[in-house]
Amino acid sequence: MYAKTNKQKKTRLFLTSESTLNYFSKEKCPHVTCLSCFSCINSESKPNNIDIMQTFLPHAYNTRLFQCMVDNSSCLDGFFCPWCQTASQQNAFSPIPLPSRMKCHAATSLCIGELLCLGLPLRITNVFFRMKVKERFHLHEENESDMKSCCIGFWCVWCSVSQTYREMSIRHQCPGGVCVGDTPYAKPGVVAPQDEGFLAQQRVAQQLATLQSSQQQVLLQALRSGGACAAVMNDPYIQAQQLAAMAALQQQQQHHGTGNNSGALSLQIQQQQLLILQQQQRLLLLQQQQQYQTNGYPHNAQPPNNLYGDTWQSQHPNMVEGS
Repeated sequence: MYAKTNKQKKTRLFLTSESTLNYFSKEKCPHVTCLSCFSCINSESKPNNIDIMQTFLPHAYNTRLFQCMVDNSSCLDGFFCPWCQTASQQNAFSPIPLPSRMKCHAATSLCIGELLCLGLPLRITNVFFRMKVKERFHLHEENESDMKSCCIGFWCVWCSVSQTYREMSIRHQCPGGVCVGDTPYAKPGVVAPQDEGFLAQQRVAQQLATLQSSQQQVLLQALRSGGACAAVMNDPYIQAQQLAAMAALQQQQQHHGTGNNSGALSLQIQQQQLLILQQQQRLLLLQQQQQYQTNGYPHNAQPPNNLYGDTWQSQHPNMVEGS
């Protein structure tokens, strides 16, 4: 009797498993076999939507923190050489990319500091860089507070480095690395829009590589001295657009045969830099004027001045206070 009951239980269990498998494999799951598809069994999934992150998420991470094994190359890079990967990611966010030898020096410094200071330099660097990634990509929909980001960057260094690499690769900003090379990670079914600021930055790096060393020094010195004007509009991509415009001017000077004259080149770059700054200030002034027209003119505030010292009231004599 016991054997018969046990046999019946086994039979019922087998029939239940087979029916469940047939049901989910034919009607719910697009896979041929559904032996390990627990998402179909535990949730009401749609026919062609097993993964809930099949589309591009512009304001959140497109891969999870512990999904390191989805990309073996970046997993090896993040676990066995996180110093090189961190240096490459920092360099990818830099407005002026560093040469390969400088990235090697940065990775070596992190490695030496890791050995001497019990792992603190890499952890602290990763904490700040993870916050930078969150700010750069506007990941405000990510369910991750600042304290949680700091804890992940400090205690989960290897997984955090791999996750930021995958996110940068998905957003067409692949930093490269030792194990990954120049092949970026691509998540199936996820296509991110092109980042025009980063593309302009890459064009600048390519154009700088074709110039002579003396021309590079003049151009880089002018760019570094004028980099602060990007803060006028508080836009992270204005600096990259500046670099693209100045590099285009440099290429035009070289095409006309005047690229060897470093003095004329420096003057042209300064003129172009001043023109960009004036355009940014005009745009800022226009935004302030629109704000005054929308919210009304405050009595205790001075009207904004333009580049020529004229007040906003002199430019708009028909406008009355508070209108």
